[in-house]
Amino acid sequence: FNDDLIDKYCERLIPIARKHFNSKTLTPSYSLFAHYQGENASLPKHLDDNACTYTIDLCLYQSETWDIWVDEKPYTLQEGDALAYYGNDQEHFRKNFPNPKHGYTGMVFFHFVEPEHWWIKKGPSYIDVIRGYLREDQWEIEQNYKKYLKIKCK
Repeated sequence: FNDDLIDKYCERLIPIARKHFNSKTLTPSYSLFAHYQGENASLPKHLDDNACTYTIDLCLYQSETWDIWVDEKPYTLQEGDALAYYGNDQEHFRKNFPNPKHGYTGMVFFHFVEPEHWWIKKGPSYIDVIRGYLREDQWEIEQNYKKYLKIKCK
């Protein structure tokens, strides 16, 4: 899928997201496209741990509806419909994928954060600290080493 196109639409969504989430300062963190198909298509119950404070899910296409549940309430999206929710704070999931042999669904996920969020201040690699893969001091050493390599390689 074309990342430039997704970024273009994300930029167009900023005023809508700011109004809906009542934030004058939210900014895009990242967006992604997902195509669900087959027997392994699933979305288990979870809270996002990434830069997903504010989330807008857009249904691009589908062979049949596949409800998304947010805080135990189902939402049915038709093609072109979107759902806005707090990805880090509202538990969300999908139940069994409909018609796994022939079904398919295409979604774009637009995520936004406030400017002081770790994604903006420290960068995407800080997720390793959030998830407990690295301690803060290990992450800082790694970042300093990467900066050193950039300087040495120039």
